[in-house]
Amino acid sequence: MSAALFRLGNFEEGSSVLSAVIERSDQWGLGRYLDFKQRIEAFWGIGGLDGPTYATPLGAAPSGWLTEVPRALMRAYGTPREGKEAAVRARHFLNAIEICQGIEHDGTALHPWHRLFAQWAAGTAHLGRGEFADAAGVLEHAERVEADWLDIRVLVLGAALELSLSWQAPEGFSPARYEHLLRQVFSEAANSRYASTAGLARLLHRWHPTAAAYLALAPYPMLACAFATRSVMKVGQQNFVGELQLPPVYACDLMLRALDFDLQPDFTFVQGDAGGGRKKKKGLMGLSGSVPVWQLPVSAVKLAYGLMRHQKPEYQERARSVISAYGIRPLTTAFYPMHSVVDAVESCTTKLLDNHLTPRGFAAEMNALKS
Repeated sequence: MSAALFRLGNFEEGSSVLSAVIERSDQWGLGRYLDFKQRIEAFWGIGGLDGPTYATPLGAAPSGWLTEVPRALMRAYGTPREGKEAAVRARHFLNAIEICQGIEHDGTALHPWHRLFAQWAAGTAHLGRGEFADAAGVLEHAERVEADWLDIRVLVLGAALELSLSWQAPEGFSPARYEHLLRQVFSEAANSRYASTAGLARLLHRWHPTAAAYLALAPYPMLACAFATRSVMKVGQQNFVGELQLPPVYACDLMLRALDFDLQPDFTFVQGDAGGGRKKKKGLMGLSGSVPVWQLPVSAVKLAYGLMRHQKPEYQERARSVISAYGIRPLTTAFYPMHSVVDAVESCTTKLLDNHLTPRGFAAEMNALKS
């Protein structure tokens, strides 16, 4: 029952049932239940980051990797995407990929849910490393999912939506397609007695905050994801993520990183202004359960690009309202070595919203900026 509730996104009730089982279990079954609890907390990104994984029972398929993979992802998400730490973050993502590849190639017979989990995790790790073609190669084969596995459906589709919002996504990855499929999952959850749309939204936001923010700001917004708008950076004369105010130069850094510019090795960013940025970097560190998370802000530019790709009037109007509410770029007269890039992003975004540039043309312009 606990496992079924977790599959439906109902973390609270699933945890309650599991805790009751653990409390009355004998020593023989305790290790098995604690192993399951550890795996679940790692999958939901709220715990299980430290300590040994439980031994796999004799004759059973290896299961420790189901904890080790999200541990690697949690370590990556908890490492700032800045300076030398960006390389550490990338190595954690690579560790997740290598574990998944090892499981795929060692001949272990995988349960279908486990195989989808490995595909999602590898795809997400490739996205974290800026390897968009590799992410697409994994995620394009991960759509066939059992209907009642709402948890992994949300994550696989969330990763695909996140990929489709990048101008480096392959042609076949459409925001409209993955938005539709995600809405379908949430609709099924809303009509299921035991499922939880709030739990699924929390799970999606934990690993794919850009996708969750998109669903919250699209026309006919996904109400369960409304809290995700706090991840979107508001820029202009003043710059905020939630209630955290950011110095303008550091906000420029974060804006460009949110648009994936930091993944080019020849780009050099300043580390904030006179220590202000370093202090705010700590302010972006939060907790998911007991696990540290560095909250890289979501850029409204990326959301607007995804909305404009729909080619529908209500989506194009919403793209303009999102930019009106959140802005394109921080305003600063301070010295910043990437001013020309920030100016170009603003110019291209304005042309896109004014229909003087197609989404495909915008993607080409943005990719040219990175080359």
